Amino acid sequence: MLSRRRSMRQDRGGVLVLVGPMLVAILVMVAFAVDLGNARQVARHSQANVDASALAGARELPLAEADATAASEATGAAAAVLYRNVTNSAGTPTTVSCAGDAPINSTCYEIDDATIVVATPYVGTWTGAPLSHSLIFVEICQPTSTNFAGAAGLTSPTVCRDAVARRFSSTGGYGFGLVVLEPTGCKALEFSGDSETVLSSNGSVMVNSSCTMSNGGALDSSGNSWDLIANYIGVVGTATLSPCDEDCITSDPVEGIPPFDDPLALDPPDPTAMTEFSNCNSTVMEPGRYTSNCKVTSNNDDRILRPGTYYFDHGFEFNGGNIVCSNTATSLPLPADDACDGVTLVIGGGAFTLNGNGTVKLPPPDTGPYAGVSVYQLTGQESTINGTADFELGTIYAPNAPLKFTGSGGGEAVNITGQVIGRTASISGTFDFNIVVPEDAPDAVPEESIGLER
Repeated sequence: MLSRRRSMRQDRGGVLVLVGPMLVAILVMVAFAVDLGNARQVARHSQANVDASALAGARELPLAEADATAASEATGAAAAVLYRNVTNSAGTPTTVSCAGDAPINSTCYEIDDATIVVATPYVGTWTGAPLSHSLIFVEICQPTSTNFAGAAGLTSPTVCRDAVARRFSSTGGYGFGLVVLEPTGCKALEFSGDSETVLSSNGSVMVNSSCTMSNGGALDSSGNSWDLIANYIGVVGTATLSPCDEDCITSDPVEGIPPFDDPLALDPPDPTAMTEFSNCNSTVMEPGRYTSNCKVTSNNDDRILRPGTYYFDHGFEFNGGNIVCSNTATSLPLPADDACDGVTLVIGGGAFTLNGNGTVKLPPPDTGPYAGVSVYQLTGQESTINGTADFELGTIYAPNAPLKFTGSGGGEAVNITGQVIGRTASISGTFDFNIVVPEDAPDAVPEESIGLER
């Protein structure tokens, strides 16, 4: 009996010897499983953080070429997003020295126990990688907690995750279409009446004025019958559209865009090298310099312009019948197969008024310094263009002048194949204003490709 009890006590001791190590092994396995799950969770958060950080930085990258200022802004934007996501507060991470294996152009930071690397321009080594100035690299490395494994004297690995984002200009952006260059004045672009303004071929409306809504706005309107159809409307200041609001536009104005420069910045011609004419009384006009105040005021007066550049010392006012360009015709109507190699009217002094009562067809030249330009006004006097039933011009370029477009209905229109660029512009009356912006016009807002590259 005593021997049996002693044997049972010995068996229980043997079981404890076996179970004890097994319990330790199970606890170690549980520690690894819990801490591995925690590491995976940290990795997921880290990847989401660097993705968001890289995209934020990419939005500040330069579009056209390497730019140190843009690269610095992109780096700062990426670091700020990581700081906010890691600490749940706004702030600036601490800059530290980069390790030797950091990419070139790197800026390194510490955020709590995490180390951050941001690099731009970044050299992509994969096939088809964009140019380095179009890329930004972001990496975060942070240790994971060891709630159980630490008790067993074990450590969990440091988790590192990275992302590369891109920003570059792709095709199909918004070209400068209807442009006002006035930098500060209110109502720099003004719509009223029953006009319908249509910009096609991805043409944009661009307003350079910084005037804010409290002062009337840079883009202003009155009445509730006008329409503006454009893919993009950009305003440095603010837009005041009341009472029409969103009923009269096809895209909401983007306010607070950066100021922009004159998209053409053309040089004026030298009038001293041109043939001089004392007046413009002839029905058929030749290119050259017109030294008198050129006015056509009779509804019965037509003008046929030969191709070339016309320079008017004291302005050009046309309130006549028809004004057209022709290579050879000497009278109207023009033959059906008549051609014109293009004209450019340069207003060297005075103002420009185009109020034809019949046909207005002044196509621009295809080549030369004023390719695509029908009217180039150097002066700052207000110019007026009144629509007709048959009206065609190329680009109107008046960087120093207020432009006024109007019409009184009955099928009247102003049809521009090109751009309209003025110091200011007002569009009133009842007419159609159609601006077909060439595909090769300078981009006001390039279509961008922003996203994660890998």
